[in-house]
Amino acid sequence: MKDYLLIITKEGPIEETIDLSELLSKKVISSKGFVVGKVRRARLNSKLALEGVFVNRGLFKKSLY
Repeated sequence: MKDYLLIITKEGPIEETIDLSELLSKKVISSKGFVVGKVRRARLNSKLALEGVFVNRGLFKKSLY
């Protein structure tokens, strides 16, 4: 059985959130359980807080932020 990580919108320093090396290339699942895509990049702001992630949805679909 796979472990899932639930990410809830929260602001704070990057040290207190998630390890970015573990976040990259992980599958993104919607609230209904569908696979949306894979995490391609993570964006940090000037205070080193996680601002958002880019999700690659596949070859023919536009990426999400």
